[in-house]
Amino acid sequence: PVMLVPPSNAVARHELIRYPGGREGSFSFPSGVTGIRATAFEGGTNITGVAMSEGVGTVDAWTFVNCRSLTNVLIAASVTNIVGNAFAGCVNMQAMYFKGDAPQVADSAFAGHINATIYYRPGTKGWGPEFGGRPTAVWEGGIMGSATGAKGE
Repeated sequence: PVMLVPPSNAVARHELIRYPGGREGSFSFPSGVTGIRATAFEGGTNITGVAMSEGVGTVDAWTFVNCRSLTNVLIAASVTNIVGNAFAGCVNMQAMYFKGDAPQVADSAFAGHINATIYYRPGTKGWGPEFGGRPTAVWEGGIMGSATGAKGE
């Protein structure tokens, strides 16, 4: 099972603290997840794609570090910040799909997966020819590969 921290009186969010080891294929965040702990997916060797739920605001440092089988990610429109090394070492990353405006991004956020293309929806703001050092393109249709389990998003 996915490990979640329920909200307390002080913090009103559900946080994904660790991706279930041994799971293969694509992974969609459970409904209501609004945070991801640093290193939550670290070294997830069998994960091929991720679809984030709306409500997640930040992709923390080292969240997906060394997820070598990860080929694509669907980023929720609610994401406003991608911290340094969030996707470091994801050497097989091919595509990242952003549902909303361009978030803030650290220079080192995408270290180590040179061939990834960043796709964004028409009408969203803040996008240029590159994002975090990666080329961008308008997201016109479905999602490349098997990864997110969210085809037709």
